[in-house]
Amino acid sequence: MPSGSNAVNGSEQIRAFFQAGIDKGLHDHQIRILQVRREGNLLIQTSLWSAKALADGETKVFSGNLVAIHKLGDDGTWRMIQHTWN
Repeated sequence: MPSGSNAVNGSEQIRAFFQAGIDKGLHDHQIRILQVRREGNLLIQTSLWSAKALADGETKVFSGNLVAIHKLGDDGTWRMIQHTWN
């Protein structure tokens, strides 16, 4: 989340957050996974992200780090339980 923003929780809030960025012109979002490691029923993913958006009348590239944690459910499905970036 941008500095000072409240966290979003649940599928609908997450979808709305990202849709608002797309609606404002965010595009070419990319994630490059650097490492995934398993710790029991958790996967810890570290990545780099980038996206483009119009700012000050020109297209600029924004980028940063991303960490995501996925948990293996009893049904065998991996689900993201934490996602943060800067």
